[in-house]
Amino acid sequence: RNMKWLAYIIYGLWLLILISLLATTADYYFVPPLNVLAAKLKLSPAIAGITLLAVGNGAPDVFTAYAAIRHADDFPLQLSALLGASIFISTVVLGSVMLVAEVSSNTIRRVDMMRDIVVYMIVVVTVIGVSYDGKVRDFVECSRCCHHRCWFLFVCVLAVAMLIIILFQVMN
Repeated sequence: RNMKWLAYIIYGLWLLILISLLATTADYYFVPPLNVLAAKLKLSPAIAGITLLAVGNGAPDVFTAYAAIRHADDFPLQLSALLGASIFISTVVLGSVMLVAEVSSNTIRRVDMMRDIVVYMIVVVTVIGVSYDGKVRDFVECSRCCHHRCWFLFVCVLAVAMLIIILFQVMN
């Protein structure tokens, strides 16, 4: 009668199958076009990752959130889904990749990691601030616009700095 353990085993196996299907789909249909686009645009892997990969990975979430809020008017559910997905990616997925891949001090640059952590924390604090009273105030909109501009400026500065470093290496 008490067959909960069987359900957990079935769900666990189903989860493993779904994750492996998602990984192979991304490997065959998402990564090759991303590599071609990055090569045609002559982007470094770091720049391609924070621009093209972010857009490709986040676009379905943005459109789903827009449809859910516009048609179902269920902002709390959608907000929790987006936050849950970002927490899952930044903990479970990143942790799994770091366990499986050979990570050394040369693999991940400290500047890139700290940049991503700081920006993620700013976004989470902004979302918590908006969720506190449930209203988007003018300062939140202003900070969101400033956040996007600062992010773009920061990425441009990093790209220029990387180009300068590469030019100095080529000249010497």
